[in-house]
Amino acid sequence: MIDMHTHILPGLDDGPDDIDESIRMCRMAADDGIHTIVATPHMLKGIYNFSKKDALKKVGELNFTLKAKNIPLTILPGAEIVMDPDILSLIQKGVLLTINDCGSHIFLELTDYFPKEQIENFIKNLTANNMIPIIAHPERNMTIQRNVTILSRFVKAGALSQITAMSITGGFGTCAQKTSKKILESGLAHIIATDAHSSTWRPPILSNGVRAAKEIIGEDNAFKMVTKTPKLIIQREALPIG
Repeated sequence: MIDMHTHILPGLDDGPDDIDESIRMCRMAADDGIHTIVATPHMLKGIYNFSKKDALKKVGELNFTLKAKNIPLTILPGAEIVMDPDILSLIQKGVLLTINDCGSHIFLELTDYFPKEQIENFIKNLTANNMIPIIAHPERNMTIQRNVTILSRFVKAGALSQITAMSITGGFGTCAQKTSKKILESGLAHIIATDAHSSTWRPPILSNGVRAAKEIIGEDNAFKMVTKTPKLIIQREALPIG
């Protein structure tokens, strides 16, 4: 499996504080059947002040350590970027990280309350510039929880969406679980990821979420969301929307 959304790099955001915790998380992920992880630290102006260069260095250091410890896992670069009208220009200037540093896909985090029309237009602008946004954990967004059709509008505008494994299993509460089910049943989810932050309270375990999704959308569709679709994104290949 491929885990597309994790906070596994040490000392950058609200993920692990040190390399030892990163390694513990990596061992858990490998034991769960994950072979590739995209590290997606929060890139928030004024909150987590690290550069793209800093993140890439951490990815290299973690991969070096994993190899030395014979942990069969590859870490790729990425970021979770909070909604900002300057995202496109910052990516074009090389300030923000895209998934696998390829310039084609980004993880976009929405605020709990947002202007729907502006987000829709923003997505269209990104896709017009050959960039596909992936809405991070929409099932945990209060606005989308109240009205899942909002996510449908964003997908029709050209976005993909990623739901969290723990949301499907109920780890983020009943509301997130019910919304996950609606999103899955509506065909509006494209990726399942862990959004892992630690080895304890939010671990990098994908398999439980995949098993739960299998009961909703079938085994083939569930596994596609942690295998084929993530692989296409990492390889910078376009995906059919909707």
